Amino acid sequence: MVTVLLSWLYIAFLCTLIGIGVLGVFKNIQFSWIYYLAAGIVVITVYTEYFSLFAKIGAMAHILLFFSALVCGYVRRAKLRILWKTYAPVVCSSGGGIFRLLHSIDRLFYFQGRVSYGYEHLSCGGDSSI
Repeated sequence: MVTVLLSWLYIAFLCTLIGIGVLGVFKNIQFSWIYYLAAGIVVITVYTEYFSLFAKIGAMAHILLFFSALVCGYVRRAKLRILWKTYAPVVCSSGGGIFRLLHSIDRLFYFQGRVSYGYEHLSCGGDSSI
């Protein structure tokens, strides 16, 4: 579960960096984080479709994507700073954001062993002789 969440965070980070690079051509317009994420998803989807026409999608495609995301982030680091100042108080606050997400995940792991599976619901008063 943790590796899946880390994978999604990594994907969101790459998509955001690529989106910042792509939407960086609009110098005077300030977009929200979701626009950068959506633009990154679109660009990465087109990139993988184009890449798959000529080569296999593998480590080389991922390495090229990763370094292009780093270059986009470096070139548009001023936009990254603005986004961090805007969204860091919301994400890192103790009343919400990442802490609420982690607490929800902790609750899921706590109740994972206490849920019945299959046709026999013994914890719900089901009959185990069926």
